[in-house]
Amino acid sequence: MVLNNKQNEEIEPMLDEPIETQENVEDEEFDDVDLTFPLSIDAEDSRRTTLDDAINDRMHPQNTEWPNDIYREFMEIVMEYQLSNSCGDRIIKLIDKSRRAPDENRLPKSTKEGRKFLDVNEFPYMKFKTVPITNFQDTIYNFYYQLIIHGIKVLLLQSDVNEEFIFKYRNNDTSFKTYGEQYESDWWNVTQKNIPPDNHLLSIIIYADSTTCDHLGKTSEHPIYISLGNIPNWMRNKPNSKVLVGYLPKLKAKDNTTRNSEFFRKLQRQVFQRCLRILLSPILNRTDMYFVVKNEIQLFTPKISVILADLAEAATFTATYLPSTSKRPCCFCLIDNEDLNNMALTNVIMRTPEKMREAIDLNQANELSIHADFNFFWKFKNFNIYEATVPDRMHMLDLGITKYLLEFTREFLRQKVNARAVREMDRRLCAIPRYPGLIVLKHGLENISKFTANDYRNIMKVIVFVIDNLYENYEDGFSCKRLCNVFCVYLKMYIMLRQESFTDMDLTELEVNIINFWIQLVKYR
Repeated sequence: MVLNNKQNEEIEPMLDEPIETQENVEDEEFDDVDLTFPLSIDAEDSRRTTLDDAINDRMHPQNTEWPNDIYREFMEIVMEYQLSNSCGDRIIKLIDKSRRAPDENRLPKSTKEGRKFLDVNEFPYMKFKTVPITNFQDTIYNFYYQLIIHGIKVLLLQSDVNEEFIFKYRNNDTSFKTYGEQYESDWWNVTQKNIPPDNHLLSIIIYADSTTCDHLGKTSEHPIYISLGNIPNWMRNKPNSKVLVGYLPKLKAKDNTTRNSEFFRKLQRQVFQRCLRILLSPILNRTDMYFVVKNEIQLFTPKISVILADLAEAATFTATYLPSTSKRPCCFCLIDNEDLNNMALTNVIMRTPEKMREAIDLNQANELSIHADFNFFWKFKNFNIYEATVPDRMHMLDLGITKYLLEFTREFLRQKVNARAVREMDRRLCAIPRYPGLIVLKHGLENISKFTANDYRNIMKVIVFVIDNLYENYEDGFSCKRLCNVFCVYLKMYIMLRQESFTDMDLTELEVNIINFWIQLVKYR
């Protein structure tokens, strides 16, 4: 993820505040009177980061005693791919049949036995805690989380993460500047200069998104993960480079009147802020955290660098109005919704914590499309929550623009051409033969509401061929050739945005492609 390289370089030196001050429960800035339970931050959550702790971690690394390595790898596969017990048992029988020595690297007798082993054994830094947050409509909502410090240690226990861990800013060739890694960005360079001299920067990336958990019985959960910007992009995309640190409670109203009430929405925001405060308080403005990296004890200053989310999640983190109902729909800047398609716009005012707090104090929060609530991220020194919160590429491209473009195309064909063109488009998608890397769409785009990001990526591989010569008769002068051109321009932009790094030339070309795409789309509409 590329950070904003124009970030303000005037950052004041950080002050080392005692933990007791940071965890002061009676904070008048928090108006959470609607929550049932008082704020409770366990002092233990902020511990185990001293020099003595790091020495103990180095001398006595915590490990789980597995029966053997094959047993461990088998259970990793079961959990990673959510294999059923019956599927796992078939694999056990197959492996046992092919084994020469019966007792060599024994697997569990059954997958169920392996799951029991996971339940009864303690794994290092993987204990979840439960904190009651509120009692709403006779239902108690809890925050399930593990210590963020433990989450960091889980990441650092990974051997490959340790090997690739970056401590210092890397200044690549200035004559051929490349933007890709956090530790090559101007943000890293500036921040590194403004932490204590003996400290290393620990870049913390937060990712949150509501999701459906199949292995929990098709329940909708709201997990929150962390990763580190100190490791390269290619490694950060691996499963073991992310750690689950909590499940945010999701309030459920019993009727539409309550669901649409201001009280319910405010309660949701308060619950969200309370959970973030419990989770992130242990790293709030800390400059004295010791961790073992590459078998050496290092002193770190943790900094939240990026919060990845979809647009709805971004609005929740920044306490701004949802884009669909907002006069100023961007959580990053204060652009008016009428200027979203203005390619010539130059004077864009950015959101900052100071401006937002001032607007709330002056009762102008509605003018800036922000909720009049205190945001916990304002307590982090030299941190702009509005600049750090960005949509991830999956939501921005696959589940955002791609989804919208396909849905709009179907509606365009239905209104401006005829229903037969829509059916022909679906027929062509269904006719795509099986091929590695492509999906088979049995019903075309009829079930588009259930498509995953991977489905949209596969459709983009063939969409130009699907709509080529799709129709001849049309209204408003928008030919099929022009429609294909819209998708061609978008695909150029799409491919570039999925790159892991960018040069100055790439960014210039990308800017041209983005402008051309929106121009074509405006004509399309």
